[in-house]
Amino acid sequence: MLTRTSFQWIHSGGGPLLLLEERLLSYWKGFNFSKQNPDFVTDYDLACETDDYLGLIEVDSGYGLVLGGEPMSTVWLPSTDTENGLLIRWMFAENETAVTDAASNLQSVEWQKTGIEIDFSGDRLILFDSACAGRQVDEKLEIKISEGRYSAETAHHQPNKETYFILHRFSLINIK
Repeated sequence: MLTRTSFQWIHSGGGPLLLLEERLLSYWKGFNFSKQNPDFVTDYDLACETDDYLGLIEVDSGYGLVLGGEPMSTVWLPSTDTENGLLIRWMFAENETAVTDAASNLQSVEWQKTGIEIDFSGDRLILFDSACAGRQVDEKLEIKISEGRYSAETAHHQPNKETYFILHRFSLINIK
């Protein structure tokens, strides 16, 4: 069983979370707006346009992965047999322990392909509130993952009436 203290959860202020390679952080402007141009579209505005649980957004010479849908507390669960892992997004549960207990048994989960593929050229990813500018991120999750091209899959898991969460995993397609 997973212990509650083994997880660091990340929360947003109401918008989507963004998973971004550390090298791209300085290019993400978040919710910085222009007083001179009220029609200015911010990076945050673009992230909020994601209408699915996952979406890609261009950030300089790479891409970020937007965790769309409702804002949910999220944690990275590293895999014990590889350097990779999965994201757990807590939709509802009695408490954090209920989520971590349910995450201990994921054999019955049915994964769905999302059609999203993303390249990670560094081994450090940062998950943070997309409203924040990359240079000003204080609350974040640091995630280590092998370099390469990944396909993203999603699963919905409801082990009982009181607990429901969404999972995202990344399957390595090509090693860089």
